[in-house]
Amino acid sequence: MTLGKVASVFGLAALAALPALLAAAPAQAREDEVLRDGRQAYQENCTACHGDSAKGDGPMAEILTIKPADLTEIAKKNGGVFPFWRVYGIIDNTIPMKGHAYMPNFESRFRSEEQKPGYAPSYLRILALTHWLESIQEK
Repeated sequence: MTLGKVASVFGLAALAALPALLAAAPAQAREDEVLRDGRQAYQENCTACHGDSAKGDGPMAEILTIKPADLTEIAKKNGGVFPFWRVYGIIDNTIPMKGHAYMPNFESRFRSEEQKPGYAPSYLRILALTHWLESIQEK
């Protein structure tokens, strides 16, 4: 094969891959945005108890009678699988969590903020928070 043919084949392959590359960039940007929103929701609502590290070491942890969970070990404690919809249900208060006597009802809190400018619907904020928690799981 001549150098010209190799360049031509390589160029066609690169050209054929271009739509996938262009589609991946917006998808990655959306994923980054969702994780940013989830991290922000965590920082605004969860760090007091679970801490910046999400390991249950927030400033309120020492005065609570039940230690906040280490949120980075959810998957590890579930056989390596992050139970996405279970975590979502715990956050939105549809799945009761034994030992969470102090955990606020985030669905109610987020819903009350929906009317404020710049706040997404509660289910989207809980989805973003759940995705962020999934992204910080220890291996």
